[in-house]
Amino acid sequence: MEEQMSLDLELALFSGPAIRKDNGFLDIGYNVTANTWELIIKYVGDIEKQLADNFGENTFYIKLLLAGYAILLIEEKYIDVLSEISEIIYIEKPNHLEWR
Repeated sequence: MEEQMSLDLELALFSGPAIRKDNGFLDIGYNVTANTWELIIKYVGDIEKQLADNFGENTFYIKLLLAGYAILLIEEKYIDVLSEISEIIYIEKPNHLEWR
């Protein structure tokens, strides 16, 4: 089976909050106060229904984009279950872009 989660997200989750705080890259997308992640997901099907069925109506926020992508705000404790949803093809954390 192909990996569903980006390596940088796996590293950030494995590192934990203390290490993420000290690293300028690992904490991008993470809200320490709410213990939530803003994630980019690639999906197929009715992702809003799948998320509601797995987590309940008020445990996430999703903004659907074009071409099967969405931005998802979800608590860290749900990310393992999120990665098991068959409609989700890929999960990654946002990256910081610098304009020069």
